[in-house]
Amino acid sequence: MFIKKRDEFIHPFFLALNCFKYLLTDNSQIIYLSPMAPSSLSFTFESDFAELDRLPEVINAIINHFTVNEDFEAILMLAVSEGVTNAIKHGNKFDRNKKAYMHCEITENRTLIIKIEDEGSGFNPDTIPDPLAEENLLKPSGRGVYLMNQAANVSYNDKGNILILTLDISKSPL
Repeated sequence: MFIKKRDEFIHPFFLALNCFKYLLTDNSQIIYLSPMAPSSLSFTFESDFAELDRLPEVINAIINHFTVNEDFEAILMLAVSEGVTNAIKHGNKFDRNKKAYMHCEITENRTLIIKIEDEGSGFNPDTIPDPLAEENLLKPSGRGVYLMNQAANVSYNDKGNILILTLDISKSPL
C-alpha cells in the first residue's frame, strides 16, 4: 500500500520512520505530506581564522533552515562571529588539533539557541574586564563578549568552554 503525496507515492515504511509530517482530515484521509526538516543544525570549525570566511554561509543556512526573519542576519553575524572567534583564539588557542563546534536549535516558542563549544580548558566569564571602564576604552580588543551580550542573551556552561546564545526570533528585532 502506498500513500499519494501530490503526484508522488510514499511507502508507509517512511511514514513509520517519521520522515514525513502529515495532517489528517476529520474522516482520516491524509491531505498534506511534507518532508520534515531536522530540528537542529551543526557546524564544525577548524582552529584557524580562515574558517570565519564560512560564516555568511552558516548564517544563511540558519536563517533558511529555521525560517528566521532576515532582519536578524546582522545580529546573528555579530554574535556568531564573536563566539566562533573567541572559541578559535581564546579557547583553542589556534591549536590545529582542536576544533570549535556550533549547534543550533529552535524551541516551539521560536527561541533560537546557538551553542558554540571549544576544546579548551574554559574560563570564568566573571573575570572579563568591563570594556566600558575608562581604563579599557582605548584598548584595541576586549569588546567581543560585550557585543554578544548586546545581540543576544549570553550564558556559559560551568567549565566556560560552551557559549550559549539565546535569541527570541518570534518578532522582528527592528
